[in-house]
Amino acid sequence: MKILALGASIQKAPCFELCEVFLVVMRHENPEDRRMRERLVSSKGIAVTDKLDQARERLARGIFQDWAAEDVADLVRLMRKFAEALELGTRA
Repeated sequence: MKILALGASIQKAPCFELCEVFLVVMRHENPEDRRMRERLVSSKGIAVTDKLDQARERLARGIFQDWAAEDVADLVRLMRKFAEALELGTRA
């Protein structure tokens, strides 16, 4: 199972509760520390995220089909640079 992580911009409690209602997330006690509760993505949740990934892939292919290979490579390079800057910024 995958551990669920959500962006800071989402109010986590209502979002997690909604995910639990739709059975895409399961909550259980941490076996090492029973005071802690963990939320894991269920097999149904993984299926949902897989479908979202497939839809994103189809959308991206439609968008990038008319782009030059050099433009796609530039986008990938710049996105990596952006992600690295975000990662460094969160450590400061």
